[in-house]
Amino acid sequence: MTDEEFNLAARVFDALPQAVLVLDGEGRLVWCNPTAVAFFHDPHQALSLLPVADMPSLLRQLSQADRLQYPSLSVPASQGRELLSDWTVCLLDSSDGPRVLVVVEDVTERAAMERRRSAELRLGAQSELGGRLAHELNNPLDAALRFVALARRSADGPAGEYLDKAQSALLRMAQIIRTMAEAARESRAAWRPLHELLDEAEEAMQPTAAASAVVVDRQTGPDDNCLAPPQVFQVFCNLIRNAVEAMSQGGRLNIRARREGGCCQIDFHDTGPGLGDKLEQAFEPFFTTKPPGRNLGLGLSVCRELLKGLGGSISAQDAPSGGAVFTVRVPAAGEQPGSPRSRA
Repeated sequence: MTDEEFNLAARVFDALPQAVLVLDGEGRLVWCNPTAVAFFHDPHQALSLLPVADMPSLLRQLSQADRLQYPSLSVPASQGRELLSDWTVCLLDSSDGPRVLVVVEDVTERAAMERRRSAELRLGAQSELGGRLAHELNNPLDAALRFVALARRSADGPAGEYLDKAQSALLRMAQIIRTMAEAARESRAAWRPLHELLDEAEEAMQPTAAASAVVVDRQTGPDDNCLAPPQVFQVFCNLIRNAVEAMSQGGRLNIRARREGGCCQIDFHDTGPGLGDKLEQAFEPFFTTKPPGRNLGLGLSVCRELLKGLGGSISAQDAPSGGAVFTVRVPAAGEQPGSPRSRA
């Protein structure tokens, strides 16, 4: 790289939101952009944060690979903060000897959002299970209480006392079931606007989409305001990731949401190659069109089971204009499975 090329690259890197550093063959800082100064407590110590023994070890690794990736490294940043970051390291040609380019992306907020969403998913699953158990147990428990009450009318002595104790135990069980049902209803009351869940999924997957030159185009409208279970965030992330991986050379992902009766329906239409004769296998566990080792093929299968547990569904088809369309349907708040309107 000539001095002129280096200076041009430096001006470009100055405008990047990622921290960019250039090290010489001894590990000394040659140059860094303003983001690196703001990001690191001391940019000169950046090399010490990498999980490598020394600069010669790093250079040997770089001689055998185009680039090295170090995800989720903890960085002591300025103002005493601890940040989570993804690092990319590659070797630059230079007439002045080896130069190492280090690009660091702050993923602290994204990781925190993913942890928060995972916690919400676990809480939602627990509440959903509690609601289902309460519904399934309530009817047989009611019958048991009725039979105990009938038997008590004709029972005296020890048998009557035993029936009184059984009735008390059953009433305690009924109270526990009511508590479980109330918790499930409160969980449904915490459902969130669909546009917020789509916004967060799009934000979480934006770096992945940008790396593959995929443009995510989401049409907004009044139907985005319908309330949906927070668990569908993970479904949205999986579908965006799958679409991006299907368009490794770039493309467009169109996302459309609409309200149909008691359901929220969201279409994910990519401009990739489509599914073709693999359409029927798309939701089978371990099925994948990706090269071996890149994907276990569990994403769509997990999405289907999660949506099924929420009373929703997912389907796929090839679009006449090209690409694949995945359609997600979930019950909107107030239209949960089993409600009078959903049975109508």
